[in-house]
Amino acid sequence: MGSWGPVETAAVWILHLFITILWGALLVSLFYAGTAPDPIPVRLLAGNALAIWAVYVLGPIVVTRARGNGPVVDLWAKISPMDVPIGLAIGAAVQWLVLPVVYWPILQVTDVDPAETAERLVDAIDGRFDLVLFALVVAAGAPLAEEFFYRGMVLQAIRRRTSDLPSSDLIAVFGSAALFAIIHIEPILFPGTFVLGVAAAMATLKTRRLGTAISMHVGFNGATLLTLLVF
Repeated sequence: MGSWGPVETAAVWILHLFITILWGALLVSLFYAGTAPDPIPVRLLAGNALAIWAVYVLGPIVVTRARGNGPVVDLWAKISPMDVPIGLAIGAAVQWLVLPVVYWPILQVTDVDPAETAERLVDAIDGRFDLVLFALVVAAGAPLAEEFFYRGMVLQAIRRRTSDLPSSDLIAVFGSAALFAIIHIEPILFPGTFVLGVAAAMATLKTRRLGTAISMHVGFNGATLLTLLVF
């Protein structure tokens, strides 16, 4: 089973914060005279995302190889051809059908728009290159890296830590989803990202593969992007 767990997972997460801050500051210093532009250009967003993805992917790989059985065994880093269409459909359905229901009572008591953050990012798109780059970041890179870490390493770390409890899998599902929601920072985004996290974690436990969760995340983000660009 290997000897890694929550401690190593927390270390990877802290490392991701440290490297992301340093890398972002370096990019702003080199290309924007030390002052972060507003809105954030798509190229800066993509450049900073590279640091996050590197740690989210390489961190679990290094840890599971050094202290476990590798990512395929420990993190269920596998994919089946059927994971793709099923995951894409579920992810799009969560975005278009489930989230409106989740957010309806919230929007009755607040005027904060949950799509505002994404709209600001889309408004920064300048030309076809930015559009393609943004789509790759949002609908491809982010889902792969985030699922690898949150539905891979975090989910399994919680399962390992709570393995003696009868509700271990349930704790892992909601715990990993909560951590995934928190990293999106803005409170209005918590409900949507938490719902996606729960669905992706349940799919991972059901299939014992990350393929469906990654595809769900791609479908979810892709549906968001399509809605913002078309409607």
